[in-house]
Amino acid sequence: MVALLEARVPKGVGHGRKVRATATLYFKDGRRRDAVNYRTLLEKSLGDALQLGWIEDDTPDDFEFGAVRFEKAEKGKPPMTVVRLEVIDK
Repeated sequence: MVALLEARVPKGVGHGRKVRATATLYFKDGRRRDAVNYRTLLEKSLGDALQLGWIEDDTPDDFEFGAVRFEKAEKGKPPMTVVRLEVIDK
């Protein structure tokens, strides 16, 4: 949510439209991870945050959480999560 505020994404951007989210998680190591566990946590957290004014609701009509990918972070870079939001017509 902090990134949405810092990027000055206007609240209400998803009202009347659908927001689709995807995530890429970067880790220091290349171990295998369970995407379902991460997807569940990210989908719930992101849906709740977006309801603070960026989307009308986190129901399937207004919000869709797509793929979760895992990547190894570049050497010297910290682990991070990158979430991509796409506003589409319903």
